Amino acid sequence: MNLKTIIEPQDDIDLTGKDNNGVDYIWTRFYPKNHWSPMSKSPGARQILGDIRINFDNTLTIQTKTKSWMIKSILHVNNLLGKDLKLIDLNFQNPLDLYKDNSSF
Repeated sequence: MNLKTIIEPQDDIDLTGKDNNGVDYIWTRFYPKNHWSPMSKSPGARQILGDIRINFDNTLTIQTKTKSWMIKSILHVNNLLGKDLKLIDLNFQNPLDLYKDNSSF
């Protein structure tokens, strides 16, 4: 199975880059009505749900901004791939941990 041929036709996924090892995508949606973000008022604005990386060895990496979107993305990809999906690793990080070791903050 070629992951690119399954991911690329999706309306909510757009190509953002490519290198020697794989292809990068961004997963977005239109903002829900009455969303709190000021960006939601901009015509055509889309909310970023996460990033998708397909390596040329046919592995898939998904990064999301929240745990709930990670679960939704796993279900979304599972619907696309069916039984061909094998979850190898699931890692959650506290965003505040990103700043703990950085003395500039």
